[in-house]
Amino acid sequence: MRRQSLDGRTFRPAGGRAGSGAVRFEFREDDGLVWATYRGGPVVVGVLAGVRDGADLRIRYLQIRSDGRREEGYSLNRLERHDDGRVRIREEAAFDSRGSDTSPVLDEVESA
Repeated sequence: MRRQSLDGRTFRPAGGRAGSGAVRFEFREDDGLVWATYRGGPVVVGVLAGVRDGADLRIRYLQIRSDGRREEGYSLNRLERHDDGRVRIREEAAFDSRGSDTSPVLDEVESA
């Protein structure tokens, strides 16, 4: 994928479980450092931070769920481009307290 900043882009889970589409990720990027805040559905608040090298994105995240549980994790991601120019973030691996209970794909949406 041609290098294009994630700064100011908004993402939501693609398809996925009921309620997961309500989660909204607001990304920032500066010189390969990437961070985001997210919330919605079962997530009261979440934060992630990581580094980007071309189309590869390595992140750590922490989120608080509506039932009070704290979840932490690490994921390796690959940035892809839709035919219409929007960005897709595809998770390649994740290790967290929930096992595989995560949405493996985020699609860019128009910012509100």
